[in-house]
Amino acid sequence: MTGKGHFFKTVNSLPQMASSGSVVRPYDFDSDGDLDLFVAGRLDPGKYPFPATSTLLRNDSSKDKVLFTDVTNKLAPEFNKLGLITDAVWTDVTGE
Repeated sequence: MTGKGHFFKTVNSLPQMASSGSVVRPYDFDSDGDLDLFVAGRLDPGKYPFPATSTLLRNDSSKDKVLFTDVTNKLAPEFNKLGLITDAVWTDVTGE
């Protein structure tokens, strides 16, 4: 989006994700001023009812390019095969 109500198509802005997601929840988890994303995995095609992979995407966008980077393995490896998620919410449990 240009900021003036005009949208444009981008390519390669998101990494390849094999799980079917249920919800996406935005939150600035790295405190850099832009919204990052948690993509909750609902199922891995052909593998139901085994736990699906959820993905943590860091917003690495610039003024000219939209880009989200998968940082799941680095920051939240426990999200791999997290479960069959139907909803999610961000909350600050430490108060930091």
